[in-house]
Amino acid sequence: EALKQNPSNYPALDLAGRLLVKRKPDKALEFLISVVDAGYASAYAELSYAELLSDSKVKVDKQKAREALIRAKKKGAIGEEVERVAALVGGEALVEELKQQ
Repeated sequence: EALKQNPSNYPALDLAGRLLVKRKPDKALEFLISVVDAGYASAYAELSYAELLSDSKVKVDKQKAREALIRAKKKGAIGEEVERVAALVGGEALVEELKQQ
């Protein structure tokens, strides 16, 4: 409803993107790109964005996913979810790198 009234409602885009990651990944990515590009993504929206980009075979997307993980960690994301997504994006090397930060 919030998105119908204001399509650039970043908190609503953030939440919708995170909720749609498993069911409608293309739509989720569309929402998350808007929030990430605007600089309003929450830590867990950054994680969702990184997870969606982890499947890409494009090197630029892998770099964007890595950068999103680093931002997520700086914004306070912690725990197994960070490690799980880091492993998808860059394997154990990235998991260890994030632990050092």
